[in-house]
Amino acid sequence: MEWTQELSVGVREIDDQHKELISRVNAFFEAMKNDGKNSQVIEMLSFLESYVVTHFRDEEAIQVRYNYPNYIAHRQIHNDFMKNVKALREQIENGFTVATASMVGMTLASWLVLHISKEDKAIGAHIRSLN
Repeated sequence: MEWTQELSVGVREIDDQHKELISRVNAFFEAMKNDGKNSQVIEMLSFLESYVVTHFRDEEAIQVRYNYPNYIAHRQIHNDFMKNVKALREQIENGFTVATASMVGMTLASWLVLHISKEDKAIGAHIRSLN
């Protein structure tokens, strides 16, 4: 997964965190590719999961600061994603296979790109409209 300018929301703090999220998703894939050991993959997923919590908190604070009109719906999308990540982590913990871990990684990567492209870009457009 690679950061491109097309993923830019136009808000530096959000863009910087998205770059970090992409880096962490890539580290998850790297852990899987190197030896695919259950403990290492779960450790990387847990690390990614904790960073997502930080990112969502910061992104939501920006939405509140700029009175983003879709804040409540956006926060719910974040909450739903965190529930899904927890379920995916439990799936790996309960029956680890490289195929399962790969599916989890692809789910995370796809969700992230789609979420940035649609939901987060709307935050950037809202903020720019205020200036």
